[in-house]
Amino acid sequence: EVFRTMCLLLFILAMTDDRQAGNAAKYGLAALGVGLLVALLVGIGGPWTMAALNPARDLGPRLWMMVGGWGQIAIPGPNSYFWVPIAGPLVGGIVAGLVYDGLIRQHLPVVPAAQNKSEAA
Repeated sequence: EVFRTMCLLLFILAMTDDRQAGNAAKYGLAALGVGLLVALLVGIGGPWTMAALNPARDLGPRLWMMVGGWGQIAIPGPNSYFWVPIAGPLVGGIVAGLVYDGLIRQHLPVVPAAQNKSEAA
């Protein structure tokens, strides 16, 4: 969960960064890329952990199951697994933000603000 969420967030940060000189966000390709990456990550992680890239994707149904009367099956679940899909994406998001700011963003060229505004028009 940590690694898959980190990969997803690093991709999102790279595709939407103002310093990014590419045209992906300009032409709407960032959304397509994010959608394809989510599909890939769910396809890879689905059989193992149901690919809870978002804590709400797992926690909401578990809470609904608890209210519906499933009790111990919902939380803590088999092998007390309920905390992994909640903590994993949170840790992965924090790690991705730190990696992007510390290792990637500092090496991107600074684009002047006037150039960004003229490209947006």
